[in-house]
Amino acid sequence: MRRRRPAAVRGRQPVGLAGDRRRAGRAAAAFRGRPGGHGAAARPDRAHGGEPASALPGRVLHDGRRDRCRAGRGCDPVDPGRAVSVSFLSSIASRRVLLLSPHADDVAYSIGGLVAQLTQRARLARSAQRSTHPGLIDHTGQAEGPRPAGLRGDGSHAGNADLRLLTVFGRSGWALPRSLRRAGADAVSTQRRQEDQAYCDRHGIAFDLLPVPDSALSGYDEVRELTAAPEDDARAPDAATLIGAVIARTAPQVVLAPCALGGHVDHRIVRDAACALEDSTAGFDLLFYEDVPYSATLGLADIERRLIADGLMPAATVSIDAVLDAKVDDMWAYRSQTSAPTVAQMLLHAGRVAGDTGGYAERLWRRATPAPEAARTP
Repeated sequence: MRRRRPAAVRGRQPVGLAGDRRRAGRAAAAFRGRPGGHGAAARPDRAHGGEPASALPGRVLHDGRRDRCRAGRGCDPVDPGRAVSVSFLSSIASRRVLLLSPHADDVAYSIGGLVAQLTQRARLARSAQRSTHPGLIDHTGQAEGPRPAGLRGDGSHAGNADLRLLTVFGRSGWALPRSLRRAGADAVSTQRRQEDQAYCDRHGIAFDLLPVPDSALSGYDEVRELTAAPEDDARAPDAATLIGAVIARTAPQVVLAPCALGGHVDHRIVRDAACALEDSTAGFDLLFYEDVPYSATLGLADIERRLIADGLMPAATVSIDAVLDAKVDDMWAYRSQTSAPTVAQMLLHAGRVAGDTGGYAERLWRRATPAPEAARTP
């Protein structure tokens, strides 16, 4: 089945990069399976670049179609060709959701389609409520009258006050442009924070940033950061404490954390902290997203075996067809990190996760074993 190519890789210039025709061209080339682009040799753990799309499992064909990577089929209990869930969005659309992102861009790359759909639903609901209750806060943040009782959110973002992005490793020294890297960690960290803030502003979600240094500033090389044990990392206790403080302050009902595919120590620190907090408080539902671009470098069967061995089971597969262009635009807006192969890797993985639907999807997981009963709050 032929998959629709998003406009951002059909030649339309992505939002935020209106004057950069070369990047749009590189995205189109990567999507069609031609290696190239300055990001092809970038470090996949930091630049989210990696190998050209043609070298990835589940090749990208020259006419824009993909094979469906059926290697994962039959890996019980996961079936990549299963029907895409449409009820999951409704189940969390009105809940307080905390998005845990190890680095700036991880959420946009991995579950940007889910975020876009949740914020769109919230805007529609908000518009309907404003038409019924004129006292609601409008897009300027100004209230016209008393706020009706029982409405959720603090009104700080009219689009969606129930979504919050928390980027944990807010100090970074890695960026694609060499000039930015040479400018030092302060300049890189500022640029990445601004990109995260712009992403949140576009979608109307709250944003928190923790001042934890990433692996690039913590003495890791590109090999050891993918093999190091998080329990041996001196940053892990501080990161867990800071994440716990944000959870205590914001009281989320759903927390989305990385699966830590690829084994990056920063992702594993965030995942382990989320699991420990669920075990100790049990005040929220914990779900896990498949980390892009690492997920694209693994076969579906391998991903499923690894996550099931880690005690996870599938929770939902969400179609992102309706917001695919928006997700690609959001990825390109992280201009200090995104390369054409990154976009191709996301499209590859989202296409094969959708299976026989012929579209694109994102997949979430949950823990197969619930938190200990004694640790649960009444």
